[in-house]
Formats: sequence, structure tokens, C-alpha cells
Amino acid sequence: MFRAQGGPTAWAVLMLTLTHASNWAYGNDVAVSHHNKSSISAQDAGNILSQATTVLRSNSCNVPLTLSPTNIPSFIVPMSGTIDGPDDFAEVCQQSGYVHVVSQIHYCQGAQGDILGCSPVPGKCSVVVRDAADIEGALWAHEYGHSKGLHHRSESKALMNPYVTPQSKELLRKECDAFKSAASIQLAQRHPRYRTVVFQQSASEREARV
Repeated sequence: MFRAQGGPTAWAVLMLTLTHASNWAYGNDVAVSHHNKSSISAQDAGNILSQATTVLRSNSCNVPLTLSPTNIPSFIVPMSGTIDGPDDFAEVCQQSGYVHVVSQIHYCQGAQGDILGCSPVPGKCSVVVRDAADIEGALWAHEYGHSKGLHHRSESKALMNPYVTPQSKELLRKECDAFKSAASIQLAQRHPRYRTVVFQQSASEREARV
């Protein structure tokens, strides 16, 4: 869960493709949608996914994440554009796309506060809000990692550390293998396990608990 000033949450559908190259690249096409009270352009979504790809490649994990389709549909549930409980979360996850951008998240599996991201572990849905440009790529990569079955670990610079900063980039080889997994994981039907990202800000530093 991220603690922040609020922003949209998005979900994206990821499918595996193979890119022709001297080394295989495991690419994922990510579909994004947004609540009509939040805002994200195709250019912004593409840039965030590019940043997420850079994070992965900095670990020799060649998994390009690209926006596809390039249109970003909107949805209207819940009416407030805010996740305040499990029913709101379930409604958003039923919308088209894999990454769903909403205005605010105040609930994620019992956790409350100003939350930046929430995903089932595993699943094929991520709900996020917009935040500072220097952490959005890490946020989306982190939440995508949860959707591929990854859990938190304690190393301070790990991408899957519960506290995310612009320096949160390190991946283990087995984590990279999860990003490369060919099949999208089915969303848990009734009681998915969620991971959350919490954003905290002080005058001197920012941390994100994911």
C-alpha cells in the first residue's frame, strides 16, 4: 500500500510475447483502464511501463512491458472513483484491462489509509493511483510482480521490498523468472490475497510500503 495525496488506480492485462533478438525478450502487453474521475493518457501509461521495463532490465531481466491496446477506456464504478471497501475493489477488477487507475484507494484487504496500489497475489489485476514520476515505474512493476505471484522481501533496495523508493530496483533471478512466466495467472475468485503499497513523505525523504 502506498500513502500519498491520492491518484488513480489502474489494472493491466498482460500477455506473453517473444521478441526477435539475439537474446530472447519476454514481452508483456499491458491493457490499462481508468475511472472517469481519474486521468491517465496513453502517453503517460506508455512512459510508466517504459520506466518499469527499465527497472527490470537494470537487473538483466529482459521483460519489456508495453501498452496494448493503446486506447485507455474509462469506467464509472464505484461512483466516487475511490476504493473504500472490498466491494469497490471487486467492481474495479471486473472492468476491462489489467491495470486500473482510480482516484484514491482507502482500503486493501483490511488495510486503510492513503494507498497507492493493491493487487491479488497471484492474480491478473492491479489497482493503482497516480503519484510522483520517479516511483510510478517501480510501483507498477512491484504490483505486476504481486500479480505474478511474488511476495515481499526485506532487502532495502529490492523491488519487492514493502518500502518502495526510486532506488527500489533489485530483483532476484527467481523473481525475474516470475515476470517471464508465459501464462497469466487466474484471478482468485472470492478471497484473493492482496499486497499493498503505502507511501509516506517527510521533508527529507519518501518511502513507499508495498
